[in-house]
Amino acid sequence: MIIARRPLALTVAKVVALGVVLLVLVSGLVTKAPARTQDPAALLLDLGAKDLRAAMAEHDCTTTGFGDRATPRSALIRHQGRLQHVSFERAWSVFTGEQPGVLLAVCLSEV
Repeated sequence: MIIARRPLALTVAKVVALGVVLLVLVSGLVTKAPARTQDPAALLLDLGAKDLRAAMAEHDCTTTGFGDRATPRSALIRHQGRLQHVSFERAWSVFTGEQPGVLLAVCLSEV
């Protein structure tokens, strides 16, 4: 009788474990909300075109680069639906794919 219970208990344990894994995966996909950045150096702005234009003017930014006439000191990126003014180092990490986000423009102002 003990031999018959072991396969049943093992099967029940496998089913429960599989159910827990599936529940965690599905709930993670359904309820995953975008986290807000806690980077105090980032200037968070709404992502509207008006805000992007205003941020580009305020921080002396360009989408095409400065060539030999200047070196960027900061940048504007989009991360988790927000426009952020960040250091050039962070922007480079976004550009190379080391950090999440999209590089929008490079800027002359400092963060």
